[in-house]
Amino acid sequence: MTTAMSEVKPSRIAWGEPAVLIYLLLGALLLVAVTGTVADPDLWGHLRFGRDVVATRTIPSNDVYSFTSDRSWVNHEWLAEVLMYGAFAAGGVAGLVVFKAVLVLAMLMVVFRSLGRFNPPYFF
Repeated sequence: MTTAMSEVKPSRIAWGEPAVLIYLLLGALLLVAVTGTVADPDLWGHLRFGRDVVATRTIPSNDVYSFTSDRSWVNHEWLAEVLMYGAFAAGGVAGLVVFKAVLVLAMLMVVFRSLGRFNPPYFF
């Protein structure tokens, strides 16, 4: 005896369908829009802090680049700074853009996987 749930097969993406091509085009436009940014001045500070963490292998407790270097400081962004510095050290500014694109694509993958649980006929 089979139930209706056992007969349901996972849907396959029909790459030749116009709707799929439109979604791919919109995704490409979104990717271009997200990765085309102007560098924030804080970026260079984050890269420097990431470089310092990698070089010393410790998380600094004082901000030596600030006038408040005599006070304790909790760098709560140290892991992100190390990752950004790694991307910058590997590929310069292009490495940062690729790192950002990978993060955006990973986020979109999580969103689409979550939406897939509801079994919508299309992505929207």
